[in-house]
Amino acid sequence: LELYNNLPDFDPQELEGILKDIQTEVQKLSQKHTILWDTFKEIRNKQDIEEYEQFLADLAIREKFYDRLSSYSKTLSIALASVKFLEETPAEDSARYKNDLKFFTKLRTAVKRRYAETLDFSEYEPKIQKLLNMHVGTEETEQITPWVNIFDTEAFAAEVEKLESVSAKADTIAHRTNRTIQVRMDEDPVFYRRFSEMLQKVIDDFRQKRISENEYLTNVTELMNSVVNRTGDDIPEILEGREIAKAYYGIVLQSFTEDAPADSPVLDWLPEIAIAIDEIVERNRIVQWVDNENVKNRMRIEIEDWLFDYASQKDFDLDFKIVDEILERCIDVAKVRRADVN
Repeated sequence: LELYNNLPDFDPQELEGILKDIQTEVQKLSQKHTILWDTFKEIRNKQDIEEYEQFLADLAIREKFYDRLSSYSKTLSIALASVKFLEETPAEDSARYKNDLKFFTKLRTAVKRRYAETLDFSEYEPKIQKLLNMHVGTEETEQITPWVNIFDTEAFAAEVEKLESVSAKADTIAHRTNRTIQVRMDEDPVFYRRFSEMLQKVIDDFRQKRISENEYLTNVTELMNSVVNRTGDDIPEILEGREIAKAYYGIVLQSFTEDAPADSPVLDWLPEIAIAIDEIVERNRIVQWVDNENVKNRMRIEIEDWLFDYASQKDFDLDFKIVDEILERCIDVAKVRRADVN
């Protein structure tokens, strides 16, 4: 400090709070250890790993657990670097601190996979692993690897099969499917939103014990297969093989059915409308069209003109509000699905 004090631009206040008394930090270890365990005070069987994992289904509780584990591991790391701590701490207490770190680290790995976590622990995870390797002296905790995509059916099935409990398999399928749905939502919003709601209902039913774990596994597997194969909704045969037109169909169906009666003939014409929108978009696409307002406006005008001409031919009234909604939502899908030009 005296050396740096002689430098012309040195401000002693810049070092305030940087240096900490190791013993002050070490004294917090017992409290942080207790706080970490207190996260799970509602767990009845402290030996039941499955109970821990199900308890952590709630994101808010998981985040609290992650924060407390991080804080505990940092303080334990400081303690284990202190000669005084090593000399004065009973061996059984020291072993408990270390083993609990390993237990909770493995638990975190398991729940991150089970609930399809995307949180980034890269800043401190290597430090925890180093701490375990140096002081626990057992096999490495399992590293978090990138999840297998549910569309890679064989590899994902193999990953799920490694899990021991039925509910762990079901949770993994449910949350991985839900993550896929969220990522792909803009590609086919009506389809994916419908399955997102169905999936959430099944998850809630299991959490509220309205269904058994076997029913949970069966239901989420069926929903996953529908998402992977894009089945489970009533798509007219004429749209088979026209994947983007299916997304447009979902949009026009939702837009028209809000006001049209169930027996309205308009509903029979929706597949043709979806195909027309698909063809207009394809006809107008050029390189980097997504950033070209002229191209997008041309698409909107052509779709709008086609819709009103078609309504005139079929002799039905077309609401401008519905047209505007269809235009914007279909263009949004096209920007995601057809941004490239082949």
